[in-house]
Amino acid sequence: MKAILLMIIGLSAITGSAARASVLPDALGAAQCKALESVDFSGIQEAPTQVTQANLVEPSGEEPAHCQVEGYVTPNVGFNLLLPLSNWNGKFLERGCGGDCGSSSTSDVLSQCSDPLRHGYACIISDMGHKGWGGLWAYNNLQAQVDFGYRGAHVTAL
Repeated sequence: MKAILLMIIGLSAITGSAARASVLPDALGAAQCKALESVDFSGIQEAPTQVTQANLVEPSGEEPAHCQVEGYVTPNVGFNLLLPLSNWNGKFLERGCGGDCGSSSTSDVLSQCSDPLRHGYACIISDMGHKGWGGLWAYNNLQAQVDFGYRGAHVTAL
């Protein structure tokens, strides 16, 4: 939740507009969403974060307009975050990616976060610190084992 608030505050600083506590600014456009890529989130305690891509997604069917943010928490925990552009309920939901995980793709986040997004939640999934399936990622890779075992969900929430 703190990181989401930092992203909103970062948007305010970049755009000069004040973010409301309960709703992201309605005027949040593609340029403002894209500006998240240049905000420094490296100071998040225990979870230095880098945003690699942020794009405005136009409304489609029942899916509302939102900002889709991709990035990683050092060293390897990838994430995909959907931020509602309006009617944010002030809440954050973290979803899992199932099995031995290994993916935080756009299709994964949309399949798991579309409904919460429609209800005003900011929603995030992570790859739990590795890419791929089948468990070979864990062989002789202690950091990946720690990230998958418990660290990945924690730092993603931070």
